[in-house]
Amino acid sequence: MAVIQIDPDKLITEFEKRNLIKGDVSEAMGHNRNYMSDTIRRKTISKHAVVFLHKNYNIDLKDYEVIQEGKREENPKREERALKDMTDKQMYRLMYSAVYHAVKKAWSE
Repeated sequence: MAVIQIDPDKLITEFEKRNLIKGDVSEAMGHNRNYMSDTIRRKTISKHAVVFLHKNYNIDLKDYEVIQEGKREENPKREERALKDMTDKQMYRLMYSAVYHAVKKAWSE
């Protein structure tokens, strides 16, 4: 999924202008209540979320996007980390996520 770098302060300002609550917007999108909070924390947003915010709340991407050196940065590279360098908690999250998504995919088939 393609993601776009955002300025979290600008997105929060747009929410405040419209008296929107992050948890309510997240649920309206069909996600859990923490989805927008996680988006703001990561400083990235998915394209489907951009479309949803524009369509339902008239929040344009240009109002909260980070533009670096005159171009949009899509698909920011994630930090690669060797398994041996991971903490126990990071390893747990990795394994949990992998198993969760595999089981979810198997159940949907």
